[in-house]
Amino acid sequence: MRIFITGAGGQLAKSISSIYLKEDLYLASRDKLDISDKDQASKLISEFKPDIIFHFASLTRGDECAKNPDMAFKINVKGTENIVRICKKNNIPLLFVSTNEVFDGRKKSAYTEKDKPNPITVAGKTKLEAENIIKENLKKYFIIRTSWLYSEWSANFLHAVLDKARKDKQIELVEDEISSPTYSTDLAKAIKKLIKTRKYGTYHLSNIGSVSRLEFANKAFEICGIKDIKIIPITLDKFKRLSKPPLFTPLNSDKAKKIQIRMPRWNNALERFLIKNKNLFI
Repeated sequence: MRIFITGAGGQLAKSISSIYLKEDLYLASRDKLDISDKDQASKLISEFKPDIIFHFASLTRGDECAKNPDMAFKINVKGTENIVRICKKNNIPLLFVSTNEVFDGRKKSAYTEKDKPNPITVAGKTKLEAENIIKENLKKYFIIRTSWLYSEWSANFLHAVLDKARKDKQIELVEDEISSPTYSTDLAKAIKKLIKTRKYGTYHLSNIGSVSRLEFANKAFEICGIKDIKIIPITLDKFKRLSKPPLFTPLNSDKAKKIQIRMPRWNNALERFLIKNKNLFI
């Protein structure tokens, strides 16, 4: 299967490239492809002749989107629109990765694919708009919503708290923002299984279970044997940042489970990740 991947510099694309033969992939990183340039995108995709496109190129960091909403719209919405047009013209299936932030966080249980989105952040709003463009124009698509993605390749939350724990004697951690942390390699493996089914539609794929930022970091400290640090619990409204994400957005992956795609639990994934990459956090 020939796969054209946008956003090839990101952590999910790198996880995907680790489980596929390199000759089956076209890794379109930012320096190779500006997805806002539809002619450039069309030329590269036509030359490669993919069986499917994995559209990972996006602006998803909440603060960056809040600071640059026009750029978020250009990349997340207009860029996706360009890729969708190419897919529609050439009958190419599309796999698009979205976010837990399409929801407002007011529900009391994990979100399913049937729940109505209601984003409250720029990142969530632009991703939902992209989702709608896909649904309105394509029949062969996978929309994957995931949450709190981490890997060895990105300066994400997990890297930040473990780095701070190495340097400081105390750390503030948010206790009321709750979701489903997701190991990028687990997501990549689930995607590989999903596309083989050709059961198109929207799927939630995240590691199973829910946890707060505070609990997630505490578990990481426990696995890494970090004990000499003072943890100060704070609420999200006290945490200084431009974008305030929804408070409660665990994702329910039962729809995928029904077609034999099972995600591991979040704590199992975290332990495997930290043991595999222990040299990163010594």
